Amino acid sequence: MPTLQMRDGQFKYDVALSFAEEDRKFVECVAGQLRKKGLNPYYDKYHQVDMWGENLYTHLDEIYRSQARACVIFISVHYKRKLWTRHERESAQARAFKENEAYIWPFRLDNTEIPGISETTAYFSRDHFDCISLAAAIAEKLRQLRPQSPTGTLPDTAPLKSFAPKRFSWKFFAEKISYFFSSRLRSGSVLLTTGGVILLGFLDKLTPVDILAHRIREKSKQTSVTRCNDGSFSLKRGSGTCASHLGVDVFVDTLIYRKTMEECREEAAAISWLPQ
Repeated sequence: MPTLQMRDGQFKYDVALSFAEEDRKFVECVAGQLRKKGLNPYYDKYHQVDMWGENLYTHLDEIYRSQARACVIFISVHYKRKLWTRHERESAQARAFKENEAYIWPFRLDNTEIPGISETTAYFSRDHFDCISLAAAIAEKLRQLRPQSPTGTLPDTAPLKSFAPKRFSWKFFAEKISYFFSSRLRSGSVLLTTGGVILLGFLDKLTPVDILAHRIREKSKQTSVTRCNDGSFSLKRGSGTCASHLGVDVFVDTLIYRKTMEECREEAAAISWLPQ
């Protein structure tokens, strides 16, 4: 039987994630968010090389029984049917029984009953948590257990740095002003940019509301959107897009407007000095 590593305060993983393959998309999002927070979750895709050539029955038993500070079980109808998830759960339950503590943190994707998970055990569910908020809750729970935290990856919130000079003086401001005007190109470009912004703002105030509204509408035009895996759409692209909507399905090139014509008219009426 593997020896628990709790006594020396060291664990290989902050949290082990036990789930069925059918629920991978949601769990992968949780694992990614935990990594962004500086935590080290056990998520099988991150450790495929470690598993290569291993006796998986023994290897997984070691992980879920002794190598993680906590274990999150993603309960679903798929989870109940799988043999490997049963093996992971039984290893985690053996650890929880031996230590008599809340080692297993259940997360319900549906209302399936799982043997060994009491109905009176407090749990979180998909109805109230997306992958981002669940990762935040896991990080907070681990922070509360910090005296036995695994790898020192749960730093306190760093104090805000002050960028104010330690000592204000006329010399300090004189140096800053001298530096700014030391480059004619820098000062000239700033003056031209500032003047252009002021001029455009003034011209907008002298533009009729209908014309200005159409101009604002054109500026709100966007030619690409992102469709998420849960069917919703996002106006953004890039990393983090659809993170709380089960990840990106496909990027779509299409013409859309972020503002309605009514919104544009209201904005134009607030800017223009001319009557409608």
